[in-house]
Amino acid sequence: MFAIFIWITSCIAMLSKSELLDIQQKTTDGVIGINPSKFNEFCQGPRDYFIVALLTDVENEAGCRICQQFAPVFEKVVGAYMDGYRNTGKAFFAVLDYSNIYQHHQDVSLSTVPQVWIYPPINSVGYSTDYDSKSGDYSSCLGETTEHLTYQVPESLPTKSIQENSLEFAQFLAEILQIQLYLKSEFDMSHFINAIR
Repeated sequence: MFAIFIWITSCIAMLSKSELLDIQQKTTDGVIGINPSKFNEFCQGPRDYFIVALLTDVENEAGCRICQQFAPVFEKVVGAYMDGYRNTGKAFFAVLDYSNIYQHHQDVSLSTVPQVWIYPPINSVGYSTDYDSKSGDYSSCLGETTEHLTYQVPESLPTKSIQENSLEFAQFLAEILQIQLYLKSEFDMSHFINAIR
């Protein structure tokens, strides 16, 4: 699914933004694979960046069709972010395999996958958060209470194109990150050929 997984074994909360940028630059797609046993360290502690975590069935062990259908949507939106904001350190993208999460965090109550959890910057580093946080947005950071926003993967996902689903997810993410994301549209050669005939 994703070209490179970097299994991070050190305490990520201790890594600086520049160190995370270095790790991100070593990936081909901008997605950092995280060992679930270290995820709490990744999403806690002072930070001046967002973490966008996709919790999914990476190896398709459960036969999760919607996980397979959402993977290219996530990849397309991450690609759009990387095209425009690769070196900013405003957000870092991670993928966690839900089956590995349960091995390390039995207290996590994931009823469905895929889910996208977005962890905002923590104010203790002086970052101003201007997004609208709803009451009740506090949930488990794989065992610890940490504020995060959730992108609900739409039930209509299978009925829409990758482009339509990507646009919906990109709009949600861009609003939270306060950026503009530009998606590359797929060029349908058959439509072009039919138009010139």
